Amino acid sequence: MIDQLEKLYEKFLHRPSGDLYLDLTQQILSEDSHIRNHEDWHALQNMVRLTDYQGMVREAANFIPAWLLSPRFHQLLADSASHLGDEELVELEDFQMRQCLAGLMNTGDGTSSKPYRIAHTSDLYDVLAARELNAQAQHQVQHAEFIGDLITCDGGTELWFRPVLQPTTPYQNVVMEQKLMRIP
Repeated sequence: MIDQLEKLYEKFLHRPSGDLYLDLTQQILSEDSHIRNHEDWHALQNMVRLTDYQGMVREAANFIPAWLLSPRFHQLLADSASHLGDEELVELEDFQMRQCLAGLMNTGDGTSSKPYRIAHTSDLYDVLAARELNAQAQHQVQHAEFIGDLITCDGGTELWFRPVLQPTTPYQNVVMEQKLMRIP
């Protein structure tokens, strides 16, 4: 499975399409062993807050493939590598961050008919940052085809988000949010 993921990820890095992003995300999230809990994510962020950049870079390998497509994960790695003076790792992680963000942005356009497809809540905030928008309100919505999030931004812009793994009831959405480490 990992060899297949690596090949697909390499293809994705060369052409970060929305379809490849979704294929990869679905493969990663279909394996429970690839799911990390939010406490692990917070521990990783705490290493950075405590300036344990070496520890963060070392531990990051344990978060693959769970956060392989997370722009925020690669940004955190790039920032840590920068503090360590590892310019090669900075360039690699910055490139992966940009490609992952491009793939994420290519999953939709933020309308109700073509929402952005997300695996983690951080993906939602990465889209907002890329579009230079600030969230004013966030609501869970039951659309005819999915349960997702509707974000109202400054100026009244509305963006729709749909989880890659789609729950069919609001209760399943809460369970899925916990499973997928939906983090701000």
